[in-house]
Amino acid sequence: MNIKLQIIIISFCLIFCSCKTTKGSIGKNFSLGDHYEDQITSDNVYKNSVLDFSIPFNEKWTLKNQYRHFDNFEKMFVDQFNSESSEVLFIGYNDEDKCGVRCFVSELGMKNQDYFEKLKSQESVTLGKYKIEYLTTEDLELKNFECYHTVMELTLNANNIFVYDSIFFKDTLYNFRLDFWCTKSIYEVQKEVFNNFFNSIELNPQGIQIQKTFNNENKNENVQDIIDLKEGGEK
Repeated sequence: MNIKLQIIIISFCLIFCSCKTTKGSIGKNFSLGDHYEDQITSDNVYKNSVLDFSIPFNEKWTLKNQYRHFDNFEKMFVDQFNSESSEVLFIGYNDEDKCGVRCFVSELGMKNQDYFEKLKSQESVTLGKYKIEYLTTEDLELKNFECYHTVMELTLNANNIFVYDSIFFKDTLYNFRLDFWCTKSIYEVQKEVFNNFFNSIELNPQGIQIQKTFNNENKNENVQDIIDLKEGGEK
């Protein structure tokens, strides 16, 4: 089965209609489907300047990150998820290795496992007639951050069994879900490749850093105030 046809089948099964949130966010482009300014670089790196998030891909991968580049089915899929503060950031295909990728973001500020449980609950409604088995659910320490890692086996029928290798991670305000998927028959070959992608992600938690800087500046000012008071100064 062609990889594009596979993504059509399973994307149809995995629409997260109730993930939308209404909370606003600063610095977004609010045109449909392109809330967060991002790009695919000439060397095939996904970069998001708003979220300060990037992940490199090799030349085997075809990535789409702009709503206008999605075909009609892909638009139907992302329309079910996209809102003022939730978005499918990108979708990708690797026809040579017969696997796919997709990444979501929501402005929820939830813990990693809580975000997973929220999506899992919503999936159970959509996927009730299919067999789902979670082979792995664990906290995982990656190179640059901590995440919640899951491996899910989805059986559409006896001839179409897919494995989703996913991580759930967060910045201060934003929850991310990154899924890699392939057929069950090739997962053992691909899982180390997926893990390497997970460890190649660059995420700069700007909100945390800004808060740390602010707290440190205030701390320094407070220390100087105490010194001045001890020396008889007035505040």
